[in-house]
Amino acid sequence: MSSEALAAFENAGGERLVYIGEPRGGKTGNDAFFEALSDRWTLDSTDPHFVSWWTDADLAQGWVRI
Repeated sequence: MSSEALAAFENAGGERLVYIGEPRGGKTGNDAFFEALSDRWTLDSTDPHFVSWWTDADLAQGWVRI
């Protein structure tokens, strides 16, 4: 589902993305989502003070479309 949501966002003209979730291999995004991010987006920022549940490895990132 995450890769479909990203594709729909791109098709709508989205150029900036805030991602809050676990890194690749986690519970949040599928492999196709992370492949699309690495192929068509660039990491612009990361929030070093983002706090997630102790049971998760969530992070907050800002991405810009290439």
